[in-house]
Amino acid sequence: MQSYTRCLALCALFAVAGATACDGGDKKEDKKAETKADVKADAKADAKADAKADKKAPKTLAPGKVELPWTWERVSGSFEMGMEFTYDLSGTDAKGKELKDQLLCKIPKANDKEVGVVCNTVEKPSKDKGAGQVATLEWSQFSPMFSVEKPTHELKSRESITVPAGEFDCVVADLKDFFGKQLTVWMIVDKPGVYAKVIETMPMAEDDKTNKVYELASIKTGE
Repeated sequence: MQSYTRCLALCALFAVAGATACDGGDKKEDKKAETKADVKADAKADAKADAKADKKAPKTLAPGKVELPWTWERVSGSFEMGMEFTYDLSGTDAKGKELKDQLLCKIPKANDKEVGVVCNTVEKPSKDKGAGQVATLEWSQFSPMFSVEKPTHELKSRESITVPAGEFDCVVADLKDFFGKQLTVWMIVDKPGVYAKVIETMPMAEDDKTNKVYELASIKTGE
């Protein structure tokens, strides 16, 4: 009888020990699974952050190389709501009248698909149709400011240019649309979507004396 009682006690002890061991094993497995999930989540977050940083990172060009410096992904990743760009304006209008003003361009909206741009002169705001109103545009590999309808482009040169906002490494290109407008633009290599200088002409219109020169004066980042 005593041996039987002792046997029962030992069996009970082993049963408790076994349950504890199993419970500890389950906890270890749960902790291991949780650790793997955390690592996976962290890796996903890091990959997303890297992709976002890469999207905004400027494309680098070898010194002296002449090619389009931006992709539409980098242009769209560089503009934020609330940004403002100021350009000093000089030259002549369509009638040959001398110009001396500033052009202020604001970005009231920007997302992955499109951008809202509103531009107008400061001292003498233009009353032309569309001036001072938000223009919603799809992103492209060119600047959303000084937009040209379905432009063709011709690469010209690689230049370092100094404007009121500073000195910039640029690729120079001519942009033309089927309405006859031509823009010669200095595309800042490390600032996707921003021109350091723009010369606007209407070479196809014989009586049009437009020769507007815009030079970047300042950039205000979004709030």
